[in-house]
Amino acid sequence: MTSKIEEKSGNNPPKISNTEENMIGTLSVEVKIIDNKKQ
Repeated sequence: MTSKIEEKSGNNPPKISNTEENMIGTLSVEVKIIDNKKQ
């Protein structure tokens, strides 16, 4: 997970807090997609 995020971030490696925020954001997007499929 971390290595993929570092590739996206470019030269600056993400801080732990940024990594957690990215994971939370990804999870929220996945939840929205699931909710749309249920509707």
